[in-house]
Amino acid sequence: MEEWKREIDDFFKEKEKKNIEKEVQIEQKKLDIQHFYSSKVIPAFEELKTELERHGRKVGLVKLEDYASITVTYEGIEEINYAIEVRGRVPYPEITLIERSGKRQMVEGTFRVGTQGFDVLDVSKEEIIRHFLNKYKSYI
Repeated sequence: MEEWKREIDDFFKEKEKKNIEKEVQIEQKKLDIQHFYSSKVIPAFEELKTELERHGRKVGLVKLEDYASITVTYEGIEEINYAIEVRGRVPYPEITLIERSGKRQMVEGTFRVGTQGFDVLDVSKEEIIRHFLNKYKSYI
């Protein structure tokens, strides 16, 4: 076989190999994100719901494949809406509050401060609970 034909064969074999690797990475990312929500976010929100309801709060949960939120109301007034959204592989908490003026304000945050990399595999259920409580207590 001529050298250039082998070069073309090698090129397309390598291209196909990279495509397969990319598909595997995409599928693994989806599985990791689903696992994050099902094993960390939803259990954290359910535990928070139980405790907040013991203290007279009405709590609603929204659970989707790649998004979850917890909304806390007291005496018909929304105190906080706390959601977690994943971009790439990084989870971001989004907090929506009702100001005294009645205006809704959304604040996006991070679970950790600094430049260290972290993703859905690194954030624990306890970290989610702690972050929610810190924000809830500071805003209420």
